[in-house]
Amino acid sequence: MIDLKIMAAVALAAAIIASLATYQIQEWRYGKEIAEIDARLQKASQVAVSQALAEQQRQMQVVEAESQQGEQDVEQIRIDIAADDTADRLRDQLTQVRRIATHTAANAATQRLADQQTVTVLTNMLEECSGFAGVVAGAYEEARARGMTCQRVYEGVRETSGQ
Repeated sequence: MIDLKIMAAVALAAAIIASLATYQIQEWRYGKEIAEIDARLQKASQVAVSQALAEQQRQMQVVEAESQQGEQDVEQIRIDIAADDTADRLRDQLTQVRRIATHTAANAATQRLADQQTVTVLTNMLEECSGFAGVVAGAYEEARARGMTCQRVYEGVRETSGQ
């Protein structure tokens, strides 16, 4: 009868030890997954910010180039006005410059809208990654709580069998 009790206690102790080992492995794995998700989230955030800054700088260069081209166009019109006093030709050139300016402004506004949409998409992606990290953290906490419960049961059984 004593052998049966000892065997039962040994089996229970082995089950508790296996449960604790599983808990430790899960705790380590969840901690590693959280660290990997955090690293990917930080990298994605850095990439998004650097891409947004690079795109903004590129847009500023384009705007400056267009502005310089616009100034050159205006100067050319002034030269043409001084050289040619034909009113029809001057009106045609002025209309063309206005169309180009309107078109350039429309393109710049469209590009700004596209950039804002890109930033919105990247922001949404980062929020989804953050949500996933919360889910993993919740699973980690649940596994940790279960492991702690197993550990308390094991310690209770150990104290009971030791008396």
